Amino acid sequence: MKTYKRGRTSSEFIAAAQAAGMEIETTNYNLGGDWITAHGTLESVKIRMLFNVCTAAVIGNYGGDGRPFATEDGSHDGEPWFDAVLDLAMTNEPPQRT
Repeated sequence: MKTYKRGRTSSEFIAAAQAAGMEIETTNYNLGGDWITAHGTLESVKIRMLFNVCTAAVIGNYGGDGRPFATEDGSHDGEPWFDAVLDLAMTNEPPQRT
């Protein structure tokens, strides 16, 4: 599995996902929830995912038939769409200062 220095913050994830062309839904997060929803296409694969703002973990579904995946599951390591998901959730950049 690719390695990263840290998980992204909520604002970093939103910016990265939008830059990748994903649609973002933050209603539950704005109400105090721990998840941000994103959906769209990464590396020609349809993705619908939930990003946990506390742990940077991602769970979701991929492909036309909506097969489940999770970032803790290494069975998709090296697949371009999965690496793209990891890149949205994690980073090697230093933390943003606010």
